Amino acid sequence: MSFLKTIALILLSFLLATSITLLAIVNATTSNFLNEKFYAQELEKLNAFEQIQTAAAQQITQSLPQELLAIVPESTINEKVKAIISKEWLKTQTTQALKDFFKFLNSETDSFSLKVNLADLKPKLRQEIESIIQEKLSSPQIPEALKSLASQQAVEQAMLLVPDTYSFGEFKSNSQELNTARQAVSLIKTASTLLVITSILLAILILAVCYKELGRGLKTIGKVALSSGVSILVAVFILSEFGKKMIENIIAQNAIAINSINPLIKQLTSDIIDAFNSTLIWEGIVILAIGAVLFAAGFLLARKKQVKEKTKAKPTTS
Repeated sequence: MSFLKTIALILLSFLLATSITLLAIVNATTSNFLNEKFYAQELEKLNAFEQIQTAAAQQITQSLPQELLAIVPESTINEKVKAIISKEWLKTQTTQALKDFFKFLNSETDSFSLKVNLADLKPKLRQEIESIIQEKLSSPQIPEALKSLASQQAVEQAMLLVPDTYSFGEFKSNSQELNTARQAVSLIKTASTLLVITSILLAILILAVCYKELGRGLKTIGKVALSSGVSILVAVFILSEFGKKMIENIIAQNAIAINSINPLIKQLTSDIIDAFNSTLIWEGIVILAIGAVLFAAGFLLARKKQVKEKTKAKPTTS
């Protein structure tokens, strides 16, 4: 019976260690890779809105007619457009882009684009273009009627060429890497719940096998937690480079016209991986601490039981 109990404890311990390690990795993934708020905070920290502002202004300026750019320097228009694009407006656009991205990642949509909604900016943009053109047509030799007509035609032409939305890049679900990522997200959601339930059940089973030997059961669970903590810390170094390469490949193979914000994406990727590693390290340390406490408690209980049994076994003297 003792042999069978030992075999059962070894098997249950292995399964529990595997379950705890996987649960820590899944939790670190959902806390960072799949956390919409994390990305918003990270963009704020990296001062990303300034880079996005510059990229958006360049794209809008390049959408204007060449006739207008021949009259007014592109740098002048670009600075005016940048002034129109406020930080709050960018935050709104970014928040919407993140929502669209996570809908895509959760398989609610089949494609995702980094789109900028220009409809709200068009009235302000129109005013700025009118002001610039009128300034350039301020020569007294040009009749007022001609100035007005030329200004109106230039503005109308410019507004027709500025789209209501502009896409900086597009990701589609027909690539192998993105299909793998979307399937992984679905799997992670299911696995997270199952791993919690499995870990609890396995711990209960270990205590049940060690019926009337609570100390041994706690020591066993403590050893499992200690080994899991070590496994998690080792996993940090293994998954770090793999994760970076996987995300860089996805960006390289699926991003279109995204060169203007590539440095930002690379820095964001690096920060996400670092945050993932930090979460795993803290989880590993916490699990190690829990394992040490459980092992110590189990050891003390087992020791106390041994002392009590020895006391009972001693013959009484008359």
